[in-house]
Amino acid sequence: MSDQLGISVGTAGLTVTVPGVIAAFASICLPLAVGRLDRRVLLAALLAVMAIGSVVSALAPAFTILIVSRVLAGITVGGFWAIAGSIAVRLVPGPSVPRAQLGNPALVPGVAATALLMTPSPSRAAGSPSRLRLGSAGLGGWSFPVTSG
Repeated sequence: MSDQLGISVGTAGLTVTVPGVIAAFASICLPLAVGRLDRRVLLAALLAVMAIGSVVSALAPAFTILIVSRVLAGITVGGFWAIAGSIAVRLVPGPSVPRAQLGNPALVPGVAATALLMTPSPSRAAGSPSRLRLGSAGLGGWSFPVTSG
């Protein structure tokens, strides 16, 4: 990515760091900023912005466009996780609320595992599109290339 965009590897690393920092602030600020807006509408809007930001990230011809799309990703991720937890308890009948609350924390590791399994490997970044990284924290962070198709 750094070669294609004409930037250093460290600068390319900002595409991961910036959304993480933005998500941390968005998770606090966004729920306060939207006030009494219908949360379902907000979640739908956040998902739409995330989809648009992902497409822009994939097609970005320059680093500036890429980093702006990653800022959008940070806002949507932070906002989504901050708001989704509060909605979960309102989607189920009263007696099922404790089970719904247990489901939300169980979802977070699932999302992290999916992201880990589907992250492109260095071989993919080097031009071999048929490989995906299959990693496991239990294996000390080792990554194994596997054929995706």
